Amino acid sequence: PDTCRRDRAYAQAALAQSSAKDFTQARQVADRIDNLEQRAAVVQFTYYDEVATLVQSGDLVRALDWVEKVAAKEQRAVLYVRIANAALKKADKSMALDALNRARSLVADSDDADLKAGVLLSVGALYARFDASEATYVTRESIKAINRMKERVDETFSVLRQVSLSCVGEIRWHGSREGVEGFSF
Repeated sequence: PDTCRRDRAYAQAALAQSSAKDFTQARQVADRIDNLEQRAAVVQFTYYDEVATLVQSGDLVRALDWVEKVAAKEQRAVLYVRIANAALKKADKSMALDALNRARSLVADSDDADLKAGVLLSVGALYARFDASEATYVTRESIKAINRMKERVDETFSVLRQVSLSCVGEIRWHGSREGVEGFSF
C-alpha cells in the first residue's frame, strides 16, 4: 500500500501490541512508521500504557522512572497521581509525596485552568488521606484555578490520548480518555 496506509497499518499493529502489553515489540513496530509525527505519537502512547501497567502491577519504582518518557504534561500528571495513589495503598508515604510534588510542579505554571484544577483537586484528595494542612493548601490552589475557568465542567477530570491514523480524504484516530480515580473529601 501507499506510504500513508502502510504507516497506518504499522501504527495499528504497534497499538495492538501495546494493548497486549508487549511494549518492546510495539516500539519496534512503531520504528517502521515513516511519518515522524505519527511515529512519535505511537511511541508516546506505548510509554503511557507501559507506565500504567507498571502502576497496576505495583512496580512503582520503575513507573516513576518511565513516567519521564511521557512527553505530554497532562498525561504525566495523571500518571503521577496514579503512582501516588498506589504508593499510599502500599503505605509508602515518601514515594507518594514525591509523586504528588511532581504532579503539582507540572501544573504550577500552567495556563490551562481545567488541567490545573483537575490535577490539584486529585492531589488535594490524596493529601487529605495523610496531611490535612497540605490538603487544605492544595485545595485552595485548585479553587483559584477553578475560578479562572471560562466554563463550568460537569465531568470528572481526564485527559485525551490520541494517535491520528488519517490519510488523505479521511479522518481516523485511535485514542482514549484517561483520568484518575474519583476521590471524596
